Amino acid sequence: MNYVIREATTVDYEALCDLFDEIDTLHRDNLPHRFQKPSGPVRSEEYIAGLICAHIRESSPVPILVPRRHAFVDSLVATKRYRRKGIGRALMGKVYEWALSKKAESVELNVWTFNEGATVFYHRLGYETASQRMIKQLR
Repeated sequence: MNYVIREATTVDYEALCDLFDEIDTLHRDNLPHRFQKPSGPVRSEEYIAGLICAHIRESSPVPILVPRRHAFVDSLVATKRYRRKGIGRALMGKVYEWALSKKAESVELNVWTFNEGATVFYHRLGYETASQRMIKQLR
């Protein structure tokens, strides 16, 4: 399959909101106590930078932590009809290039436990589980 990865523009806004709504629906369906349908757009125009959203983070200034710089992937989504065709792998490849250009030493991300498909995908890309986030509801 041939495809082009490019930086999104404002013309792409509605199509990107549709893609984000697909992944948001998965989260709402599986964790309704954590995720809700927004009353307005699923993402603001300022938020959307592409089908993969990542940013650079610096380690917290805690004395025990070794200072480091890493990229963090907030969202990765491909529409259902294009899944399992290399789009996700290609988008992650672009993030790796971008992260290296920003002098990041690693790429990190979170995966919700219900999202088994994403967990398998990231394991295939060489990711390993580094920690588990645990939650106890108080209400």
